[in-house]
Amino acid sequence: MRQVFTSPRLENVERVAELLRAESIEVRITNGRSYKGQRRANFSYREDSGAPRPAVWVIRAEDQTRARELLRGAGLLQNQPSTRRYLGQDDLVFASERAETPRRGMSRASKVRYTLLGGAALVIALSWMSRPDTAARVAATSSGPTPAPAPRVEAAPPTVEASVNRIPVPRALAEAVLLAELADLDGPACIRIDGAAPDAALLGRLQADAPGVVASPACGGESDPGTASIEVANYRTDGSGVGTVDVTTGAPATVDRTTRTLDVARTGRDWRIGPAG
Repeated sequence: MRQVFTSPRLENVERVAELLRAESIEVRITNGRSYKGQRRANFSYREDSGAPRPAVWVIRAEDQTRARELLRGAGLLQNQPSTRRYLGQDDLVFASERAETPRRGMSRASKVRYTLLGGAALVIALSWMSRPDTAARVAATSSGPTPAPAPRVEAAPPTVEASVNRIPVPRALAEAVLLAELADLDGPACIRIDGAAPDAALLGRLQADAPGVVASPACGGESDPGTASIEVANYRTDGSGVGTVDVTTGAPATVDRTTRTLDVARTGRDWRIGPAG
């Protein structure tokens, strides 16, 4: 059992006890009222009275912390840390009994001293500014020409050029170009892709649309001057699916041999072919 509150006024002690009992904290009042007439023995309002003062005690130890928090929240305890585990009587005061320390302002002597120091600093500054050389220097500085701002150089954005590479003609592109060229021919034709004969699968698909198509290393030679020659080669692209390809028609080493460059673009599995722009 620990004492948490004491006061020379019994009414204050009883109110504190009611506050703690309302929070289910079991308490006991010592030096309270007598049984006869509900009057407390040795009742006195004086702080220096020799009679014992009424006090509130908390019965259970586990309620000590909660009781102190309630009293501190109600302003009945000093809001100061204590090095002891439990608060004694010397740490318990009323909120209304706390003495407010009056704030002391500056003394008259201090005010006079600071005023004199400020006046002296102002006089020194004015006397320095009134010197002839200082005034001329300040005027020259203020009236001097304003330097022109440095020209702003705009940095040109870096130019990134995609590298164009020459790679073998894709099979689907070669097939699309050859079909377009064979559509304008009536007779047989000898075809090449990048200087070599096409594979059997591609040749078979071309022969299904143009039965006169053959693959031979001697395309357009003197032994067969009536056979047209078509070669697809030199595919150039930057890897985006857009590029150019060359189509050469006519027999080798003849004056009618011509080379055209076509613009090509891949759209899914198909190729779009057009004349070079």
